[in-house]
Amino acid sequence: MELNDQSNQYGYASTINEAGISPVGHNILVRMDEVERTTASGIVIRDEQADREEMSGTKATIIAVGARAWADQKEPWAKVGDNIMIAKHAGQLWAKGKVKYRVISDLSVCGVIHEEGK
Repeated sequence: MELNDQSNQYGYASTINEAGISPVGHNILVRMDEVERTTASGIVIRDEQADREEMSGTKATIIAVGARAWADQKEPWAKVGDNIMIAKHAGQLWAKGKVKYRVISDLSVCGVIHEEGK
């Protein structure tokens, strides 16, 4: 098994990240973008609705990658620190404080977000 640069001999990240989760295999750990709780016109969104939007969120930042992430591809599609779009409802949700994370399959990454000015 070939390991990526961020993995140890056991196939998971050798450094502890902000979430305290080491993705394994083809999985990656992402931090979900926070959902706005107020509309542009100032209307406050109910917690239940905001929670539903968080579960279906599709924008995230890559925090860590498993040893086999994108191993069956010619090159990785994204790297740690990239802002990405993910498949709706993908992966397992994890919360640490008020921050939401997901462990998703490498194939759940739909695209890399390139923001203007960066």
